[in-house]
Amino acid sequence: MQLEAHQILQLHHYIENHRDKNGTKLISPQAEKFDNLHDQITNLNRQIRKLGETLQMDIKRLSQLKQSRITLWIKQHGLRKTQYLAGFKRVENVERYRQQDSEDLKQYVMQFHPLQ
Repeated sequence: MQLEAHQILQLHHYIENHRDKNGTKLISPQAEKFDNLHDQITNLNRQIRKLGETLQMDIKRLSQLKQSRITLWIKQHGLRKTQYLAGFKRVENVERYRQQDSEDLKQYVMQFHPLQ
């Protein structure tokens, strides 16, 4: 997995301070079985919901975080770079996350409306 420069310091901090020193796995050493991994994801989902309540955000599921991140990347980097960052094979998968501004839609309608 390729790391960006800003991720290296965070990974180093995790390895030094949070990772189990006796384990051989870097991330999630207790998730050797699918059941344990499923329990971890469920627990993470609960923790994020609690954090959302604390921050007064209505987070229903983890996929909302993915969707909001991809939407931000589209605004910052464009479709192709977002496709690469999100790991999608096709650009069409990224396009569904693109949000249309109401002003853009109004201009589009005015441009192609048959009665104009």
